[in-house]
Amino acid sequence: MASSVSERAADRPRPGGVLALCAAAAALAVVIAPASRPAAAATMTAGASPTSDMTLHARFAFLSRQHSNTCGLRPSTLASMPATARLRGSCCGPMDAKLYPEYVRQIRALARYDHRFVPSDPYNMSVALARRLVAFNDTILLTRSQQRTFDRAFRFAPDRAPCCCHCWRWVAFEGQAKYLIARRRYTAEQIGTLWGLDDGCGDTSAGMTMTR
Repeated sequence: MASSVSERAADRPRPGGVLALCAAAAALAVVIAPASRPAAAATMTAGASPTSDMTLHARFAFLSRQHSNTCGLRPSTLASMPATARLRGSCCGPMDAKLYPEYVRQIRALARYDHRFVPSDPYNMSVALARRLVAFNDTILLTRSQQRTFDRAFRFAPDRAPCCCHCWRWVAFEGQAKYLIARRRYTAEQIGTLWGLDDGCGDTSAGMTMTR
C-alpha cells in the first residue's frame, strides 16, 4: 500500500451579538485548540509518506510499520480501492532488521526496470499498478511456446512461485510475467529473477503468518 493531508481552515464565530462571540471564543479555547495537536500528529503518522529524499533505512523503517499490504487481500478487492492508494508493508512476515540488506538489494536492482510494469519498491506498491498487472493476467493469452516459458519461470523464482502465498501479489505477478513474456520476450530465467525482486513477503525465515 501517497495522499497528502489538507490543512484545516480556522473556524470563525458567526455574528450574533456579544453572547454569541463569547460562546464562540469559549468553544475555540476548549475544543479546537486541544484538537490541533492530534491533527499535527496525524500528519506525521497516518498521512506521512516515504519520500525520495529519505534514506533507504528511513524508508524501510516507515514501511515496516505499514499494514495495507496483506496476504488476505484478494485481487477482486483492488477494484474497490482508490487508484492512488498504496499497498504498503509486508504481507506474510515482519520487515525486521535481518531483511534490510535484502531490501536494499531489491531497490537497487528494481531501479533498472520499467516501473509501468514493475514496482520500484515491492513494499510500497500502487493500487493502480496492481490492478494493471491483475488485468494482464485476465486478458493476455500466451502461445504454447510462451506458456512453456511461463511454466519454466517457476523453477528460477526463490519461492518457486510468483509470491510466497497465493494472494493478490501472486495473481498480479503472474500477469506481469505474461506481459513481459508476450510483449518484451523475457526468458524464464529473467521472469524468475524478477519475481524474486518483486518479493514483498517480509522475513519468512521463522515461518509465515499469512491467512489464505
